[in-house]
Amino acid sequence: MALAGLLFLAWLARHFAVIVVERDGIIRFVLGALFSLLIMFRWKRADNQPASPGWAIALSAIAGTAGALGGIIFGVRQFEWLGLILVLYACLRWALPARFGRAIVLSLFLLYWIHPLPGNVFGRVELGMQALSVQGSEWFLQCL
Repeated sequence: MALAGLLFLAWLARHFAVIVVERDGIIRFVLGALFSLLIMFRWKRADNQPASPGWAIALSAIAGTAGALGGIIFGVRQFEWLGLILVLYACLRWALPARFGRAIVLSLFLLYWIHPLPGNVFGRVELGMQALSVQGSEWFLQCL
């Protein structure tokens, strides 16, 4: 688990300039990391939750490794990021007790949104919705 965390921190240090390149990159990074850590380390009841099967954890580790290597080789940064998140998920699920299962998924989901690509997708959608709203307003005013 420590090596997975070290791998993740090394990747973040290497690609920090890419992550914070947008105008809201630093705040997205700080808030995403903070809330991710808060979710991960909040108090959890000791319920008898079923443990994940070993083959599912191994499959996510293999898929994550393949995704990260494919992203590095072919230059697709999103695959690299998702692969790293999957490898981190597999390591955390393997190392932590079963009661952390849901928190790991939620925490890594927040870490996923630190990367600028999801922000780029939603930024374009936001601009498209604004343009559609203006066109709809103009059409409505023409009808009156």
